[in-house]
Amino acid sequence: MKVEVSSVPGDLVSIGVRGLRGVEEAYFRSSDVELAETANAGLTTALTIAMRRGVTLECAGPISEVLAARVDDYQALMSRWYPTLEPVQVLTGTARSARPAAAETFCFFSGGVDSFYTLLRNIDRVDAVVYVHGFDVGLEDVELRRVVSDSLRRTVESLGKELIELETDLRALSDPHVSWPAYVSSGLATVAHLLSRRFGRALVAGTLAYHELQPLASHPLTDPLLSSDQIAIEHDGCDATRQEKVAFIARHPVVRQNLRVCWENPGGDFNCGRCEKCLRTMLALESLGVLGEFTCFPSGLDPDVVRRVDLPGRGPRHWAVVNLRELRRANRDPVLVRALAEAIARSDARRVHRLVRRRALRGRAATT
Repeated sequence: MKVEVSSVPGDLVSIGVRGLRGVEEAYFRSSDVELAETANAGLTTALTIAMRRGVTLECAGPISEVLAARVDDYQALMSRWYPTLEPVQVLTGTARSARPAAAETFCFFSGGVDSFYTLLRNIDRVDAVVYVHGFDVGLEDVELRRVVSDSLRRTVESLGKELIELETDLRALSDPHVSWPAYVSSGLATVAHLLSRRFGRALVAGTLAYHELQPLASHPLTDPLLSSDQIAIEHDGCDATRQEKVAFIARHPVVRQNLRVCWENPGGDFNCGRCEKCLRTMLALESLGVLGEFTCFPSGLDPDVVRRVDLPGRGPRHWAVVNLRELRRANRDPVLVRALAEAIARSDARRVHRLVRRRALRGRAATT
């Protein structure tokens, strides 16, 4: 597989990958900042895909000595955490940049709990915030993108910072090969390298506190390994649990108006107030007694909706248990507390049923 980075006249950079299904390309565009045509971005775009396909990766153009020295460590970690990824040979030259790294710092910002926490706790370090259209909201959802963009601009302007928006169809290239949870660190690193003409440091908002860490593509160990001599990528926010982050950001009026946590966005809703992630955040705010002050959610908590919420995987269940504990500690509405406890119990019962069924199928396969 070969990856090549090229600039298109105007404000666009194209990254082409050859050898998968012919030629596949991803574009990156921004009218807010000049993008760098750098092979470092090509490597971070293609590396995890090459690992998933088990093919040698060739980069057209030299990459940073710093990045080249860390590629093997990145692959070692990711292949341990994700069994479908395997270390591959990377064929590329290396070069040391003739110019020093830029002095400015940006943070990735989606308007959610983690990115608000990283922005607000680093407010004196951050020169600009970057939102990537196409990562969490699809490019085809033009109206929701407009609403999100307006909200982010209000937030950033109220904090005296600059908003940089970038658009990409990278997920159309990566999703057929690698799941987004396994690829997200690569996607963020690619954007960071493209912004390295102006910025020398990128802050990535972490999800888990240090004592909660588990294998995730975006992690305090993996993100820095995709840095170069031109831009350092820093995983931020592991000093606090989600509940502590919610309590910290809830003090800020701009958060109460513009917090955005919903990824389902049915009907183009900013926050639907019914999906697991909306309910997770609303329950945390309710435990703090401040949910009513958050105008960014459509309504209060409905116990029937809470009772029916699906908790897929360990993460959502963990947050539900934390919220249940905090609601009980704060002596909140017992009907709401009981509804959340029932949702957790139902989720556990489903998990046990799936486990029993899986073991039964394995037993049958072993006897045939």
